[in-house]
Amino acid sequence: MSLGGVADDAGALFAVAQLPNGSGVLVAPRRVLTAAHCLRGPRARVRFRSADAWSAPYEGDARAHLDYALPLGTDGFVTAAAVEALGPDLALIDLDETPSIDGVAVRPLALGDGRAGDSVSLVGYGSDAPGGALGYVRRRGDATVTTAWAGHFGLDARDGAVMTAGDSGGALVRADGAGGYVVVGVASLYAEARWSLCVRVAPHAAWIRGATSRA
Repeated sequence: MSLGGVADDAGALFAVAQLPNGSGVLVAPRRVLTAAHCLRGPRARVRFRSADAWSAPYEGDARAHLDYALPLGTDGFVTAAAVEALGPDLALIDLDETPSIDGVAVRPLALGDGRAGDSVSLVGYGSDAPGGALGYVRRRGDATVTTAWAGHFGLDARDGAVMTAGDSGGALVRADGAGGYVVVGVASLYAEARWSLCVRVAPHAAWIRGATSRA
């Protein structure tokens, strides 16, 4: 789970999807936004959950952002000298069908932006304990944006919830003032129980919304 998070069945959050090794969020009727490092090939599979039921699995063509770069050393840790040296850890999955749960279409979330000091929530299907297996419950962890760079948001455990395994690709959202949420970031990297780094979606909104034959 997002550490410090709670199981959340809010209808607006049905848009947050589970991937085999991460999370994602529906941002158009057939388009899922996730982290590029969650992809394992040109096709990907996702599923969605309501308060009490899973959707069927949905598949689609997947593509990472062309500027994606995640330089890792032999120890598996990021070797970039600074946050802004990281390319956008973003990917799109254009589903073959419009996803639904029990015949009701899953409603996508709109894109937005934020700034340091904003109250946000990290939503994903992370493990339910540090080092645990991937979770099968959608959880929301409330936090405050600790740092805002041009391309990323930083969350510190001292200011609320942070990521754990399985939350990668999940949605960083803020309230839209009307009972729903807008997506302001995508969960990317973390140090267990210490901090999280989320890619800011606003600079990439045109790419995320770009037309394809199916989305």
